[in-house]
Amino acid sequence: MGAYIDFEKCGTSDIKGLIKALGYIKDEDVRTAAAGALGQIGDPRAVEPLIAALKDEGESVRSSAARALGKIGDPRAVESLIAALKDKKWHVRKPAAGALDRLAWKPDRGAAGAAYWAAKGEWGKCVEIGAPAVEPLIAALKDEDVRMRAVEALGKIGDPRAVEPLIAALKDQDERMRKWAAEALGQIGDPRAVEPLIAALKDQDVRMRAVEALGKIGDPRAVEPLIAALNDRDERVRKWAAEALGKIGDPRAVEPLIAALRDQNRDVRRASVWALGEIGDPAPSSPSSPPSRTTASAYARLPPRRWTHSRGVRTGVRSEPPTGRRKASGTNAPRSAPPPSRCSSPPLPSRTTTSAYARLPPRRSARSVLPPSNS
Repeated sequence: MGAYIDFEKCGTSDIKGLIKALGYIKDEDVRTAAAGALGQIGDPRAVEPLIAALKDEGESVRSSAARALGKIGDPRAVESLIAALKDKKWHVRKPAAGALDRLAWKPDRGAAGAAYWAAKGEWGKCVEIGAPAVEPLIAALKDEDVRMRAVEALGKIGDPRAVEPLIAALKDQDERMRKWAAEALGQIGDPRAVEPLIAALKDQDVRMRAVEALGKIGDPRAVEPLIAALNDRDERVRKWAAEALGKIGDPRAVEPLIAALRDQNRDVRRASVWALGEIGDPAPSSPSSPPSRTTASAYARLPPRRWTHSRGVRTGVRSEPPTGRRKASGTNAPRSAPPPSRCSSPPLPSRTTTSAYARLPPRRSARSVLPPSNS
C-alpha cells in the first residue's frame, strides 16, 4: 500500500523523520515520497541521504532523489548526479540532467557530456561529440525508451565499438530495432557485420535494410545472397539488390543482372543497367574509349524498341502504348516530341542497331547512360 506525505505539514522538525523514511526498505512508495518531501523542504541536511538514494533499487526513488537534489541546489551533489547520467533507466538519467542544469553544471565534450546530452534526448549533440559518446550510447541500447535513437546516433558516428552490440540488436524482438540496427551497420561498414546481415536477408521485415547495408559494406561474401535477392517478390528488394551488386562490382553478378533487365519493374531495370556499367567499367575510361562489352551486351538483351519520326529526326520510343497525344495547333502541324524527362530512361538502341552501337561517338562509361534511381 502506497504512502502519502503532506508537503504542507512538513517542516524543519520533520527532516530526521523523512530521512529515516528514505531508508524504509519495505515500501518503495514511502521512500519515493520521502525523497520528494525532502526536496520540497530544501534543507541541506538531506543532501547526503539523497545522494545515497541515487543508488536505491527502486527506479522511482532514484528519480525522485535526483529531482530533490536539483531543488536543494547543493554543489556536493554534482559528482553523484553525473554518475546518475549512466543509470540504466532513462527516467532517472533525465531528472539527473535536469538537476545538473539547476546546479549550473556545463557539459564537456567527453563521456560525461555525451551522457548528459543523451539523457536530454539531444542525439545530434552526441553525434557531434563523436567517439566519447559511443559508450553512453551503447548503454542506452538497453533502455526501451530511447534505444532506437541511440542506434541511429551510433550509425552516424560510425565507431567500430558499436558493431557487436548492433549485431546483437539484429535479433531484437522489435522489428523497428532490427531495421535501425541493419541500417547503422551499413553506415559503419565493418566486415564483421556481413554474415549477420546475410542471415538477416531471411527476415521479412529487415531484408530491404540488410540488402542496402551489404551494398554499402561492399564485401564479396554478399554477392551470391544478393544475386538470389534479384528474384525477391518485393520489387524494392530487387532494385536495392541490383544497386548493391553494382557497388560491390563482382563479375559473378553480370549474367544475373542482364537477366534482371527483363524485370517488370522499371526501377529494377534501371538499377540493373547502372550496376552492369559499374562492373563493366571498374577503371575510369578515357574519352576515346568505346562502351564496355558488358554494357553493350546488356543493351543487346533488352526488349526491342520501335522507332518513329518526329520533326524529321528518328527518335527511340518505348514500345508501351502512349498515355495520350498532343493536339496539333494547325491542320498539318507536326506532332512535337515530348521534352526529355529526368525521371525517365533515355532511348536505348534496339537489337537491330546494336551492331552499329560501337560506331557511335563513345561514352566515357555506363554511368553517364543511366544513373541509379534514388526513389
